[in-house]
Amino acid sequence: MSKKVAWLLLTLLFTFDNVWSYIAVSRYHLHELNLIIAWVVEEYPLLYFLCIPAEMVMVYLIVLILKKVILMVLKNQNLNPKLVERVILTAIVIYWSIGNSGVNLLSILFHHLPFGVWLVLSSIGIIVSVIYVFLTLSVIQ
Repeated sequence: MSKKVAWLLLTLLFTFDNVWSYIAVSRYHLHELNLIIAWVVEEYPLLYFLCIPAEMVMVYLIVLILKKVILMVLKNQNLNPKLVERVILTAIVIYWSIGNSGVNLLSILFHHLPFGVWLVLSSIGIIVSVIYVFLTLSVIQ
């Protein structure tokens, strides 16, 4: 997946997630399942809109860090840094689609989800993303 497409998809996913979370918390009085931010966004739901650019910055930093780590660990493989970055971005799109947006889609359908659903889907998203990275990097070597 190209970097532009990945960033576009991430922007759309972040926007969907935060707009739905704002509606869920402010209109339906549902609870944020991400316990790191729940205490503040449930009190001030408009902060969800500030989360969109914050998530973009965090993902950008995560991509830079993961790219450096992967290139350092696999330094003998002569990997193209731009290709590694694309693989990482695609993996994040995969994770976010399953682990976050999947949970939000389920909450639209069922309105109340236990915390365990978020943990399960996040775990599945991480596993699928990591498998994607390892398989892709092993094929391109």
